[in-house]
Amino acid sequence: MTLDKTNALHRWFVGSTLLCMMITPGFAAILTGSIGTHDPSRVIDCDGTYYMYSTGGGMKYSTDRINWTSGPSPFPNPPRPAGSPTAAGSPSPLGSPSAGFRQFMRGSSPPSMKALIPLDQGIWAPDVIYYNHRYNLYYSVSGRGGFISAIGLMTSPTLNPKDPAYHWTDTGIVTTDHDDVDHRSAIDPCPFIDAKGDLWLSYGSGYANGTQTTGPTIYMMKLDNATGLSSSMDTHRYPVAFGHIEASYVFYHGGYYYLFWNSGGCCNGAKSSYTIHMARSRTVTGPYVDRNGGTNSSSIFLGPTVVKNSAIGNEHGPGQIGILSEGGIDRCTYHYYPDSGRSVAGDETIVWDSGGWPAAGEDLPPGTYKITSVESASTLGVQGSSGDEGTPIELQTYTHSPYQQWTVAFTSGTDSKPDGYYSITSAGTGKALRMAQSDAPHAAVIGQLTPVGDHDQDWLIEQASDGKYIITSRASGRVLSARATGAASNSGISLVKGSVDSQVSRAQEWSFSAP
Repeated sequence: MTLDKTNALHRWFVGSTLLCMMITPGFAAILTGSIGTHDPSRVIDCDGTYYMYSTGGGMKYSTDRINWTSGPSPFPNPPRPAGSPTAAGSPSPLGSPSAGFRQFMRGSSPPSMKALIPLDQGIWAPDVIYYNHRYNLYYSVSGRGGFISAIGLMTSPTLNPKDPAYHWTDTGIVTTDHDDVDHRSAIDPCPFIDAKGDLWLSYGSGYANGTQTTGPTIYMMKLDNATGLSSSMDTHRYPVAFGHIEASYVFYHGGYYYLFWNSGGCCNGAKSSYTIHMARSRTVTGPYVDRNGGTNSSSIFLGPTVVKNSAIGNEHGPGQIGILSEGGIDRCTYHYYPDSGRSVAGDETIVWDSGGWPAAGEDLPPGTYKITSVESASTLGVQGSSGDEGTPIELQTYTHSPYQQWTVAFTSGTDSKPDGYYSITSAGTGKALRMAQSDAPHAAVIGQLTPVGDHDQDWLIEQASDGKYIITSRASGRVLSARATGAASNSGISLVKGSVDSQVSRAQEWSFSAP
């Protein structure tokens, strides 16, 4: 979240012209429901429900990571001025133009922060992590007019507001900076755990007053494992990235710390020039290098305009990345501006190349495909090429039969818009792939049925880290799999519980190719 100061918008766009010309191809996951957000936190699971926090102090939750609902904020909202529905600090109607930060609700900061900064610009860029048997919610606040900024911490034993144990405790101030003195800003906190299990925080820095374009702006600091506050044993602030950048995020993968951050302007609708960069290091404190090994340099993860599929349109100004690793898949969330309207949450899977570098994955474009098991190299087909209701689906040797070809299309919700899932229909029979025995622990038979639009016929199709696809039943949350390792042609398939390991089983992976 860039500091809101005089001429700040002008500074955002200095030097960003070339970045605005970059195009990053790809497809986006389709998120639905209450997805209006800015500076979203990472998505985090608490007892089977996913939570996400954002600038302004908002909270959203989901049971499937696709459909989101607004929930109560950990930060109380101040009263809105009577008769001022568009007053500063009030949200703009979805789809209407907005400027700067007027579109965000400004939750009130906790008492410890209010004592330090009585007049602030609201809650900025919170992030949450589960550590030491509790949830640590870090947030940042900047004084009006900028200059002083601080990061605070609240904790709760659960994220579920309906749980009797739900209660946020104001733990205190983690760190504070003054632009004119420190030439950095204490904003955009990202807590993370290092390879030894110790707690750290990356943060900074925006466009702090006096910061040079080549000066350090993203810092790492050691936290106390017991309190979550600043470590008294190591009080150093380690500079790790340089220039007019902000919104850092650290992710440990394959022996490297991957540092993501944003450059450009965040809050100008479809003209936003926010760009997500990345670099990596073997050690927490750096040096961080780009793909070519350049020190104090970075590679692009998502450019300022990302071309998406026709169901979503383009994404502009992607920013504030967060990563969820679950079931052998790494997924990143962020905010972006559609071609028109307010910023919303976006979602991508992450694909890792042979050099260990991440790239945003691609959701499967609608079309007709051959669907092949990675484990057996056999293809999904309708048993006996039958058009009968309930005919089992099996693995077969591919013969170019239309009964081995599948039309994949987006399903739609009540508003006839894509709802994040797919239907998979036989090109030979026109009947949809369906899980059987939806009330059973797993489905013994996967069959075909006339499309009726129920959840038994809906499938989530996502890329795994190697670029292959995972097919998950919407009704059961279970994964389509070859029945056994080394399964031969004409063997069965089934739904199994998804992998909890760092790698997805080959039996659960599928390739989609032209028939």
